[in-house]
Amino acid sequence: MSNAPISADSHIVEPPGCYVDHIDPKWRDVAPRVEKNAKGVDAFVIDGLVNPIPIGLLAAAGIPSSGLIAARRHSFDQINPAAFDPLLETQQLLCANLRTTKGLAILTLRRSFLIPDLDWF
Repeated sequence: MSNAPISADSHIVEPPGCYVDHIDPKWRDVAPRVEKNAKGVDAFVIDGLVNPIPIGLLAAAGIPSSGLIAARRHSFDQINPAAFDPLLETQQLLCANLRTTKGLAILTLRRSFLIPDLDWF
């Protein structure tokens, strides 16, 4: 029997083109997308959500609280590769239940009626 741990709640950060590159073309203009915000930082923009979500905050696991302000400014190419590469995320595990970070958040928002009209999701 293996002593390797099992993760029941692993998350990966979706790559910038995850939704716009793979969604039905009729929904591309409202699909979640990554844009540079006013400070030049990559952030997920989601229709119906007022504030874009900085990618650096989605990949903040393992960063001490003193480093979170700096992490907030990280673009996709600056975050830890384990945040988006499922093989790096799970290499020391026996098995893992992987979830997308933004996909889960979008579903939660839809179910809570904060964004009631997401027909594409």
